[in-house]
Amino acid sequence: RPGDHASYRALMALAMFEWDPEGASVLAGDMIDNVPEESEAWLFKGVVDYRTGQLDEAETAFDRAVSLMQSEDAKVFKDASLLISELRLNSADRDRWKGKDPFLLTPTNERRLEHFARLAYADLRFGRMKDGIRGWETDPGRVVVRYGIPVSEAQNATRFDRYLMLHYGAFYFKFMELAKNGKLTFYSPKAGSAAPSFNEIERSIENDFALISQRLFRDVPERFVYDANGRRMAFPYLASTFIGTDGPEVVVAYGIPRAAVPGGTMADKPPPSGLFVLDENGTILSRSTGRLPGKPHTIVSNEGEYDVWHRTAALPPVRPSTVAVEFGGEEDSHVGFQRAVVRPPATTVNRPVLSDVLLAYLVEEEPHETGDSWLVRSGHAMLPAPWGVFEQGQPIYLYFETYGIRDQGSGEIEVEARLRSLERGDDVQDSITDVFVDTKQEAVSVRYTGMASAGRDARYLILDTEGLDEGTYVVGLRLTETGTGHTATTGRAVVLD
Repeated sequence: RPGDHASYRALMALAMFEWDPEGASVLAGDMIDNVPEESEAWLFKGVVDYRTGQLDEAETAFDRAVSLMQSEDAKVFKDASLLISELRLNSADRDRWKGKDPFLLTPTNERRLEHFARLAYADLRFGRMKDGIRGWETDPGRVVVRYGIPVSEAQNATRFDRYLMLHYGAFYFKFMELAKNGKLTFYSPKAGSAAPSFNEIERSIENDFALISQRLFRDVPERFVYDANGRRMAFPYLASTFIGTDGPEVVVAYGIPRAAVPGGTMADKPPPSGLFVLDENGTILSRSTGRLPGKPHTIVSNEGEYDVWHRTAALPPVRPSTVAVEFGGEEDSHVGFQRAVVRPPATTVNRPVLSDVLLAYLVEEEPHETGDSWLVRSGHAMLPAPWGVFEQGQPIYLYFETYGIRDQGSGEIEVEARLRSLERGDDVQDSITDVFVDTKQEAVSVRYTGMASAGRDARYLILDTEGLDEGTYVVGLRLTETGTGHTATTGRAVVLD
């Protein structure tokens, strides 16, 4: 019966539950061949394509499915109403997919596709078509739409009732099917006898998933971890903020694993990569994308080999921003993406300001010719480090910029850097300040006194790590304007390995 809707749904539900990609693909293809005007034919194809990593095909199929849906169903797929409490729902939230895209190098919004796939799975698994109830309207379906396919699940039954638990690692949900009537609802126990005790009432409330779900939906409205169908790779990166000629900017050094590229080399064709600056809503404010020219410098560690690149992008003034660093995005390639919140250097009136400390393996007064792997700023050329890990005995180069030294001309400054052991549990920011307050603790230090130009001025220091034990350290950098006594402090954590 190739035109029978119910048969496709039943078989597709089985294929999804047991995850039989080959069987699911055949079913979706048969349905498109026989009932191409049905939205579910394209919806099922979209789910299969998405779960097998064919994102472009999935997006085309999902869009076709939505175009064929009834208006009420299409509305569910187009907005994010199911993920947001009624108190928080507004027009901005309804178009939130743009700000939820986890991988910006591709035109595909993986979070939006995940939402479509979850809706389809919830409908196949928990929908009651005879009653006109869609899966996302049921209690377990609402959970799946928010948190995805569970990590694990369990069922048990008594003579009269059936129970289902969906586990999501740190939390789980329990459902009941009273009298095995096919309607799964949040588990809500009775309080005991006709006159229950306080303890019985308390236990029933603590195990009432109608209440527990409300709290979890409020505290954790949704969860999505994109792993690029198992192709995501970790990689090191380090972001440093400065004030450039056109305003605040961020410089990011990042290492692309050589294992990410077939053959282990990227000298001829490095993968696409990019740096994006986002506001609090996920809107892209600035970017640096495309293939970088030339050759990177390479670092080798216990974790593998990395080709180190660097990019610069503009930051908005004053407020914090999110930087996204990514590589890959080509078909069947490994991908990497990291995000961090950064703040531009504070600008104050008539007080000195320090940029972030940019860690480097080498800094030189800018030579006449530098390779593509060198970062050039303000008369200096450097090989930036994508992390705070250095070999024991390897010198640590600290590049930084000063701003706000007098309004005119130049001013005399004193700069000091101190490297001190960081104890487990110590707060890094507090330790940066403490390294100059508690001078009795043993530390490696270097300082100099000189003149700094008004506006922007660039400097670097070298810390010698010869003879230090391996471990975690904090680098503190302090700038003092000699004439006024005003100071500015910054720093980073580093590891000697």
